[in-house]
Amino acid sequence: MLKNQKRLLHAILIAIFLLVSFCFLRELLWPKVKVGEHLVPINPNAELKEGQIYRLRFWDYDLPLQLADKSYHDYITGLIEKFTKANPQIKVEVSFLNLADGSARLKEALRKGEQPDLYCSAFERPEFDYRYQVPIGPYLTELEQQSYLLAARELASVSGIQCMLPRWIGVGLWLGNSKLLAQLGLSVNKIQAQGWNWEELQQASQKLTKQQFLLGGNLGQPGILKELTASVAGTVGCATNEKPSDLARAFLEELLKEKKSLALEDPNLLGNFFEGKVALVGGMRPIFYRLIKERLTERKADWQLVWLPVPSRYAERNAMIAETSMIAVYRTRPILDEQVTAAMKLAKYLGAAPEIKVWQKLMVIPAHQRPLTAWLKDQQRLGNDCAWMLKWLQGTPIWHESCFD
Repeated sequence: MLKNQKRLLHAILIAIFLLVSFCFLRELLWPKVKVGEHLVPINPNAELKEGQIYRLRFWDYDLPLQLADKSYHDYITGLIEKFTKANPQIKVEVSFLNLADGSARLKEALRKGEQPDLYCSAFERPEFDYRYQVPIGPYLTELEQQSYLLAARELASVSGIQCMLPRWIGVGLWLGNSKLLAQLGLSVNKIQAQGWNWEELQQASQKLTKQQFLLGGNLGQPGILKELTASVAGTVGCATNEKPSDLARAFLEELLKEKKSLALEDPNLLGNFFEGKVALVGGMRPIFYRLIKERLTERKADWQLVWLPVPSRYAERNAMIAETSMIAVYRTRPILDEQVTAAMKLAKYLGAAPEIKVWQKLMVIPAHQRPLTAWLKDQQRLGNDCAWMLKWLQGTPIWHESCFD
């Protein structure tokens, strides 16, 4: 009896030793990529096993958009249905988050180790999670990487490694009254081609009448303050001991002293803008600009609405602030390399989806070449000159608002 117990104990100890050895060797030999100071495990060569079903959890936001006869909810579920039909081994459970607390729910899920396989952000770049997140770059071919706008890839990168898959970019733009801007001595074509700076904006404020305002808009989210802060932060190499946000705030206060040229947080801002009393509107998401354009068309104004880049603090040193949507892939329990492979397939499918109506509604720029080409053609059809905007995206430093929190 005693001998049998000893044999059983020895067998259990040997089994534990082998299991620990296996786990140690797996960890030692598991391919890794360095992200910052961390080594993150990856396995881009893992393939789906024939006959096995992979179940993914996908989190997205239920954006308040109506696309003809369907909602954003319908749009996403329709994409998932097409994907699972083409990939019968993969089943997807979709959950829609609230814009107000979605990012907090993700953080809580990561804290508990209950994260989804895929998470799609809205208007933000999620912080990279070194415990569970899988960098997407090593899973992309060179051609797949080059299919995305360079600016979008840079926003999706951490320490030079592409860690997320970009869906769209919403660039920080200001709206302008072409007629009033000309009266203030500002050339729209020149600003769109070369950019402009704070000094030019300040000079223009000197030409305002008592009934006119230079700039109106929102200070909050994303906000004029953060847009101007980006223009300081983007001027790398300019010596200053002050924080970019302090410089931006001081500039706004200076403008406010001069003839009360600002109409910030004004409840009648849009009314004054439609009546031609405000030269520039900033600090709002592009979707609001689309609504403003529709209202202006209804009013048959005698001036043209124009889009302009945010002015930079220094001449010839331009930067753009951007909000974005990113797809992040996480390891879940049980940890399977093939599970990550399945999640990557879905991420690539969503990133390259050709449907552009949803991005037209949001007034954002698709990050992938396939929907971007269709989006550009449609913008030309609508008479929107977006060529200068894309040129800026390809050659201007892009700063996400999270850099300034």
